[in-house]
Amino acid sequence: PREPVVVRASETIIKEDPDKRDKKEAKRDETEKDEPVVHSGDRKLSDLNRVLAGTYWQKRYADTIREMSFFTGAGRVPEPVMAKALFYTGLAYFHLRDYERAVPFFINGLVQREFPERSRFWYRRAVERVR
Repeated sequence: PREPVVVRASETIIKEDPDKRDKKEAKRDETEKDEPVVHSGDRKLSDLNRVLAGTYWQKRYADTIREMSFFTGAGRVPEPVMAKALFYTGLAYFHLRDYERAVPFFINGLVQREFPERSRFWYRRAVERVR
């Protein structure tokens, strides 16, 4: 077995099992991403993330809107994936300064269930800019 690692936490020395530490670090890496993790075992989610990496994260917002439409067709993808596609469509409209078109994506019931805090935040920001 691997030797315990000494970790300082508030000036208290704690001996941690290295395997547990690796799991904690992996979990922390997962939760520190800019986007929430949504059922990462789903193949459609990996497709969506790949599209977002090539469009949204490259600030190609018009392409994001076009590509997200492939994920938002009724019954074609699991709800969490559809919610994420709808949410990022709203963000793309927001970044294109088309705030009126962004708002419906943030108040969509599916988006609000999957991303309650983030959808509320972006909804408020979009509404402020519409006025």
